[in-house]
Formats: sequence, C-alpha cells, structure tokens
Amino acid sequence: MISKKGSIVSSVFSICDKNANKNYLIFRNIFHLPINDSFDAYFINIKKEKIEEKIKLKLNHTNFFEIKNSLVKPEIFFFTSGYLGIPVYLSENNGHLSMEHTHPPHSYFLSKNKFEKVKNLKSKISEIINQKNL
Repeated sequence: MISKKGSIVSSVFSICDKNANKNYLIFRNIFHLPINDSFDAYFINIKKEKIEEKIKLKLNHTNFFEIKNSLVKPEIFFFTSGYLGIPVYLSENNGHLSMEHTHPPHSYFLSKNKFEKVKNLKSKISEIINQKNL
C-alpha cells in the first residue's frame, strides 16, 4: 500500500517495443485509504512540450490500456501527478508476450546530481501540463 502522494515519470521508449503488434500499460495503484477515485495520467512529448494523450486512472485498481505505437518514441514520457503506482509495460508480437517494469528515473542517470535532474524533468513536465490545462 502507498501512503504517500507523488508523481511517476517513466520513459515509454526504453520499455515498449515500437515493432510490436500492440503495447499496453498496466498501472497498479493501491492507496492506503479505501477510496474509489480517479486521477489523470499523461503521455508527454518533452521535445515538443506537448501532451500527446491524457488518460484517467482509477485509484486502488489495476489500470490497463493500450499504448499507441506512435507514442513509442525517445521523447515520450508517461507521467502521473498526485498518486504513485507501478507502471508495467506489456508488448505483444506474433503471439509472444514481453513484460517489463520501469525503475525509478534517477537510476537511469549516471551523474552526481541525478536527483536534481529528475526533479527538473518532473518540473518541466508539470509546467507543460499546467500550461495546457489553463
């Protein structure tokens, strides 16, 4: 169970297979309070500073939806704000399945200030979302 609120940022390109027949995201969230609510998640194009897609996720559920292959690019990130969870990616190609999960974003940076880099990335994504939702 998760008792903290926060945000998730996950690279779609590093986990999904652009050549797969279909890609899916399974987002598991179990909040410590037994509430049935929803929250927004986004596929953000960091280069174009654009929301490519906005989806609704349910709290205390296993959310499952298809990811368009057009979203499997290095500049696209999956982002949630407000609630944490575990993003698991599923690719299907010719009847074969591959499941992968992401690691915390700071594990992808090889620098002394990796936590600052992740904080800046999350801030930039939040700015894109706030500008588009005004």
